[in-house]
Amino acid sequence: MLKKSLLVLLLAAALRAILFSASARADRFAYVVNNYPGDETLSKINLSTGEVVNDIETLGESANQIVIQGDFAYVVNSLDHNIQITDLKTETTVGYIIIGEPRNPFHMAFMDSQYAYVTNLMTNTISKVDVINRTVVGEYEVGVAPEGLLVLGNKLYVCCTGYEFAAYRRIAGRDWVFDPTHRANDVKAYRYIAGKVYVFDVQNDVVLDSIPVGLNPQYLAMDPEGELNVMCTGNYWSVFGKIYRINPTTNSVIDSIATGGSPGIISIGFDGIGYLAAGGWRPNPGLVYTFDSHADTMLRGASNPITTHSGVIAVSAFPDSKVFTCNFDADDVTLLNSSGTLLETYLVGNGPVSIGFYPPLSHQVPFLDRIGAIILVVLLITSSSLILFRKGV
Repeated sequence: MLKKSLLVLLLAAALRAILFSASARADRFAYVVNNYPGDETLSKINLSTGEVVNDIETLGESANQIVIQGDFAYVVNSLDHNIQITDLKTETTVGYIIIGEPRNPFHMAFMDSQYAYVTNLMTNTISKVDVINRTVVGEYEVGVAPEGLLVLGNKLYVCCTGYEFAAYRRIAGRDWVFDPTHRANDVKAYRYIAGKVYVFDVQNDVVLDSIPVGLNPQYLAMDPEGELNVMCTGNYWSVFGKIYRINPTTNSVIDSIATGGSPGIISIGFDGIGYLAAGGWRPNPGLVYTFDSHADTMLRGASNPITTHSGVIAVSAFPDSKVFTCNFDADDVTLLNSSGTLLETYLVGNGPVSIGFYPPLSHQVPFLDRIGAIILVVLLITSSSLILFRKGV
């Protein structure tokens, strides 16, 4: 029995070593969307060597977000009202999904390998897209001015900021048209109303619920405990940031954490440390806030932020308590640890606003390496079993 136990331990150690070496051999890349008006491009960072290649592709007008799924990158071009699809093996555009004017697609989240949802900022709707056939298969009304979204199981959570652009409305039997009753000087236009997170059933494509949160909920992220953290930015001058924590089982607010300032994009690491992109514009340094999602407390907030290069417009948590920041003013991406130490700087294109990783972080080991590891382990188990059988252990 002792020999069998020892064998199991040895096999487990061998498997870990194989998987680790396979992961170490695979280069990982970061693709960065640069969104300076008139100069929207895609950059690539080799995270193993630090090499940066700029101007890989020209993107659409107001390229806002990159989402990587499989071997393809999907870039949300807000003012071109489309999703641009790039084959990352060839780094060429292979097609577009036309969302259509005047929707202004903002952010995108995948339901599975075929379907994704896109928020339409100007029309208070979400579009369901088929990325394989490159078509819109449905459009559904949600709250006012939707931005960030997240799929969790069979539910889609949509941050509806409540900002009333109030320029377009849908008329029965007609497409979106300009609403002349809402002008710039109209009290019903260009203001924040109560923010809500809408809960949408992705199986039946219906709204299930809406959850009242703070002012201007823009983005959300799930923490390791399975709770949703919604970043409510405030109005930028008199109401300041709060994170609202939601229990997705009950679709109710658990509590909130005051962040101060006016942070936007939120990202939470595997270790539970959350990061907030908090701006910081020239001539001032860029700002990153951090919080502990386990303890529900701020670590570095408005009074003691992490500082980096100017114009932090996006953050993306990375394994081993690190975070990438997209610095719009500085035209670079920085890699920091959770204490704020600058680890790397990557010079990219003009105005970086979004970053995605390839292969995605959830796929640490390439497929062929996994197959090779499995075959090797099976051979080890078979040969070891034969040895034990012959020896009568």
